[in-house]
Amino acid sequence: MLDDDLRAQLADWVAPLADLPRPDISTLRRRTWRRRMRGGAATVAAAAAVAAAVSIATLPGSGRHLVARGGTPAAAPGTWYPGRWFAAGKPPAADASVAAAPYVVRVANGAEVVTDVFTGAAAGTEGRPPGGRFAAVAAAGDDRTFVLAAQTGMSVSFYEQRLGPHGRPGSPALVFTLPASSVPAFAVSPDASLLGYATPGGIGVVSLTTGARRSWTAAAGEVVGLSWAGDKALAFAWAGTAAGEIRSVTVRLLAISPPGSRLMAARQLVPVCANSNGQLCLEQHPLGAAGGPKVFVTDQFNGNGTLVADVEEFTGDTGRIVFGDKSLPNSPAAASACSALWTDPAGEQLAVYCAGSTTIVGGRAADLHVPINSSDVQNQTFAW
Repeated sequence: MLDDDLRAQLADWVAPLADLPRPDISTLRRRTWRRRMRGGAATVAAAAAVAAAVSIATLPGSGRHLVARGGTPAAAPGTWYPGRWFAAGKPPAADASVAAAPYVVRVANGAEVVTDVFTGAAAGTEGRPPGGRFAAVAAAGDDRTFVLAAQTGMSVSFYEQRLGPHGRPGSPALVFTLPASSVPAFAVSPDASLLGYATPGGIGVVSLTTGARRSWTAAAGEVVGLSWAGDKALAFAWAGTAAGEIRSVTVRLLAISPPGSRLMAARQLVPVCANSNGQLCLEQHPLGAAGGPKVFVTDQFNGNGTLVADVEEFTGDTGRIVFGDKSLPNSPAAASACSALWTDPAGEQLAVYCAGSTTIVGGRAADLHVPINSSDVQNQTFAW
């Protein structure tokens, strides 16, 4: 989750734009194409990073690997609780429709509410955890397993939870605790065996099956959004900063198996788009397909005019707009008013929330009752 200063900056970028003329859509298309062409060289350079001797910590039952430098898994802060983790259930078929994922979890007032998106009815609730309050949530790949984060004093506790019949929440199991004064952006892998989370200036990953950990760091910036793209890579939104102010927001893809700890060696999916002279450019809210390697990214740009938002699909280093050019009202809430919420494992169907409504793209239309508002996406208080 963004800290207060970064969140305020994101809101301030879109607040003063109401009196500006709307840009021509063809101009935006040409601008997007030029951005991607300029980003090609940076992508090649990032992919060339090489590191030294490594050892591999195999994650039992998952076939995944965490690779660490220096012969042992890289040390990182936090407390892992052995024997509490449980695997997520069987994922839906690669091309499953949204009917295979009827449940969403939303955190409000420190508690959890599970909702059936087809009926709009609450399937169950979970009160606040001992000594704290739930503050954010992430979903595994089966629509039945979730990880909830709770703030307790100067630490953040992560609880794994399985939904029972009819979406009723089971008892949360404490699986990991992180020393932190606020809840960071985080994501759980499709089978719930790996937890990725933002650290000051980087990313940490912990195996919930073994406790093995790795970390990657970078200077002058902060991770402001995370999503697993398949089972071996994390898509993340990176807010580059200078003199304490955000200068750019872009999205990269971090492969967790190769050696090294340089976060900026991660492949850049979206070329850097700088913000200056009152122009807004945001590339954020990544959503990875559980089957990989597709990643959906919210692109918002004002071009000295009305804010235009779309959701772009990235496979490798190419992008495709799948839900486009949605004009949004200029307001502080507009910075988080468009996002991909859910996709099937193959990334063929997409549920998109934009300007107050949820639409199914690439699949059969459905009458959905999704309990979400614009701040839920930015604050990670909603998971599907």
